Amino acid sequence: MKNKILLCNLSTIILTSLFSQSFASNDYNMKINAPYDYPEHRHEDNSYNIKMDDNAISLNDDTVKKNTPINISTILDDAITLFIVQPHLQELDNKEVNTTYTDNTPNFLNTDDESWAFIHSMQRMIDVNKDHTNKNKQYIDNIKTSVEDLTNDINSNKSKHEKNENDINELIDSISKLTQNTKDSENRSQRYADREIADYEEYTKEAIEISYRKNHDEIEKLNTAILELNTEIKNTDELTSLSIDEAEKNSKAHADLILRNQQMLNIERFDKIDKQNNLHTRQFKQINTKFDHLESKINQTARDANAGIAAVAAMTNIPYTSGTRFSAGLGMGNFKNGKAIAAGAQYQVKQNLNLRSSISWNNSDSAVIGAGVAYGW
Repeated sequence: MKNKILLCNLSTIILTSLFSQSFASNDYNMKINAPYDYPEHRHEDNSYNIKMDDNAISLNDDTVKKNTPINISTILDDAITLFIVQPHLQELDNKEVNTTYTDNTPNFLNTDDESWAFIHSMQRMIDVNKDHTNKNKQYIDNIKTSVEDLTNDINSNKSKHEKNENDINELIDSISKLTQNTKDSENRSQRYADREIADYEEYTKEAIEISYRKNHDEIEKLNTAILELNTEIKNTDELTSLSIDEAEKNSKAHADLILRNQQMLNIERFDKIDKQNNLHTRQFKQINTKFDHLESKINQTARDANAGIAAVAAMTNIPYTSGTRFSAGLGMGNFKNGKAIAAGAQYQVKQNLNLRSSISWNNSDSAVIGAGVAYGW
């Protein structure tokens, strides 16, 4: 509505300026039109239109101050130049004599300064509108540039976040594989120990049975020999007592010799069995020691892996500020019995070149260091 009022007021000003140029005094009309026999102009009282023009100018100034710049500045500029400036300049150039205005001449035409002041006022309004328009365009361009930069930063952070998630998933898979390998190693060690124990027990039983069978056979042979000897003694009752005593001594000596030999053999066998038992005992102790050492390594590896995951989580969750060239932050991480703290910094060398590095320290007394560079085009 205000724009329509402004257009109506400007149209009234333009039409008034065009028609007011032909309303001169009678003497002025006679001097100008006499040589060329122009038809006489009809004089009208335009004082009301002049007052209306002044009110329109004031209303126009208030409207321009209150409203935002409009897009008709170029149209107004051309209209004012065509309908006001050029006819006024032509009129000034064609003057040849000094003109005396009558009392009925409108105040709008009495001085040239007022016309020029009005023209310059309109031109200033047009220039102000152009300046506001250019500033608005520049502000919109700056906003578009900021939005594009922010979109690029969001996409870059999203890709880095996805990469960090992939690294964590790979680390978790590695830990799962290590845990599975540890379980498999424990199972193999347990099976090996069970097999060795079973073999040792079976070997011991076989050795005892063999020794028992050998001793039993020797005793059977000895008993058989004694029985045979007694039979011979009974069959040789006719021998003299000396022969009997001598025979008994020989048989006893033979029996003692056999028993001593058998005892020596048994002692040697049992010594071998004891040595084998001691050897198997030492081997079993070595197996237990190796198994305990392996279990300790597995537990230490699990602690280191948990601490490493906590360190990666702490480095991944370090926040960085956007819209600045340099920023630094801290992060913390926890995974099972692993704990870590991390610190990192980010530096934007150029608009398309970004550097980032971070370091973390975990409860396994080890440090994790990471650095990266990003380049966009």
